[in-house]
Amino acid sequence: MNTPLRGTLIAAAALLTLSACDRIDEQVHKAAQDSRDALTAVAKQTDATEVELGQFLSAQRAGQCMTSGQASSFRRDLAEAKSAISEATVIELDQLVPVLDDDDGEQQAKARDLIAALETKTSAARRDLADLQARIAAVEAVRKDPDQYRRMIMQRSDVLWDHGVEAAKLAEQARAAYPRRVAMAGGKDPFAGREEIVFLTAAAETADRLASDADANMQAAAAGDIWNCVTIADAHRTIADLHAQAGEKLATASKDFAALDRHETRILVDQKAVYTVRIGRSSWDYSGGADVNRLFDPVPVPADTYEYVVNLEEDTRLAFKDRHWEDVRPDIPEEHWRHLRPDDPFVEWPHDEHHDEASFWVQDWDWNHYHKYRIVTGEGSEVTDWISVDATGYDYYKDALGMEVVSKPVGKFYDEAYTAPAPPGMSLVGDSRYGEWRTPDGEPVAPEEVEQAAEAHAGSGANPLLWYFLGRWSAFNGPYGSDYRYSYTGFRNYTANYQGREAYHGRPNADGRKPFGTRGYLTTASQTYRSSTFHQTGAFKAHAVPASIRGAGPAGRGGGPGGGGK
Repeated sequence: MNTPLRGTLIAAAALLTLSACDRIDEQVHKAAQDSRDALTAVAKQTDATEVELGQFLSAQRAGQCMTSGQASSFRRDLAEAKSAISEATVIELDQLVPVLDDDDGEQQAKARDLIAALETKTSAARRDLADLQARIAAVEAVRKDPDQYRRMIMQRSDVLWDHGVEAAKLAEQARAAYPRRVAMAGGKDPFAGREEIVFLTAAAETADRLASDADANMQAAAAGDIWNCVTIADAHRTIADLHAQAGEKLATASKDFAALDRHETRILVDQKAVYTVRIGRSSWDYSGGADVNRLFDPVPVPADTYEYVVNLEEDTRLAFKDRHWEDVRPDIPEEHWRHLRPDDPFVEWPHDEHHDEASFWVQDWDWNHYHKYRIVTGEGSEVTDWISVDATGYDYYKDALGMEVVSKPVGKFYDEAYTAPAPPGMSLVGDSRYGEWRTPDGEPVAPEEVEQAAEAHAGSGANPLLWYFLGRWSAFNGPYGSDYRYSYTGFRNYTANYQGREAYHGRPNADGRKPFGTRGYLTTASQTYRSSTFHQTGAFKAHAVPASIRGAGPAGRGGGPGGGGK
């Protein structure tokens, strides 16, 4: 193909593309029509349900099976569905249709938003109708076989009551085991206030009340008196819904409360970032013929090259091969091209088609960030394999190498664990279950005498009291093989200003360096740090999180060669 003709076809394609972009996409028009059809169907269903409800209420009132207030509640249910349809109709006719009729491509985003709003209102109406129809069906089923529904109500309410008793027992046992937590809660019960315990307690009380009402109705029916089938039907539906959730709630509560006796500290011992970019090649015969595209395998690149690539303009040409050149010449800085350049840019080159020119372009990219942890429990410790983390988490903990990033002491739930970085074991200091304070002479100090002892030894130096981990927790003593111990002064500073709120890297030394964290003098002097992947592969320079992807997920262009490729 000669060059002028190639240019003419490209220009024509560009004009066609521009013309298409002036209008709203056909897929958007189709989505709008589907949404409008769905609204029409729900509106028809609502009309039919209104007729059905009128017949139903007449029959039930004639049979004295419901009160006037209950009849009104059915009408309110229908009114909610009709209100949602009215709001959806306004969106359709007053907002969406004019945008579709204008068919202006610049309004495409607005059209999508209106379609989403229309679908939300239609879905709400559909749910309201489904609930109303289920309620009607339940009342009619109760009239046919009230004894069956009474049995189901009683059986499920008994189960819910038992679950409520079990939930109360979990909270009571926790209060007895951890009175210190109760005393520090300021009048609030930290165990009975758990979401699952609150749900199970309320469910037991609700089911008991509804079952009593249903039983009273059944006794009236047995005696030949007027009875209320709506009360029984509604009680059955409510209890059935509570029963469906209660089992999982109790299982979750049991698991969470069992974990109160477990300790877990998670220490970040290594971290790495892996960035990859995949490029493609388009080659052609200068004198004519079709282009041939080839994708290369993704290659790992440094953080700065990755950031450069993801911020390129779309259709940017990376490199070019002219028919007069023996090799490829980059269009981007050499410092980035050398990381992106395939080992063999001419692999699978279509010689039989006499190709003599080519361009190289970005196909897509990806990133993965990883952490490795040492997990310390009461039974020992172990180091994990690499665990994938998102860019936000990686960036947040980038300065926390060697520090605890999760600490769940005994007596706390996992969702109450400390996640602000701290020196290893720091969140456990001061808890007599883990160790004890000692004077400069090495004498243990009783927990109730700590403050008094700290004041008495205040003149002995900057660290009047030092913390000693005992027994199975002694591994936290002297982190990284040092003789460093946590002081009472540092402990008070940590608990007052940092614990659970922000990272604490320890008190700085005379040179102003802090002991803990990725740049900490204890961390960088340790063999653990020197043998880490993070240190051996370039530390911060290789594993930084580019500003362009902080808080974002992996991305990819995936568009193949662009107009800038030739």
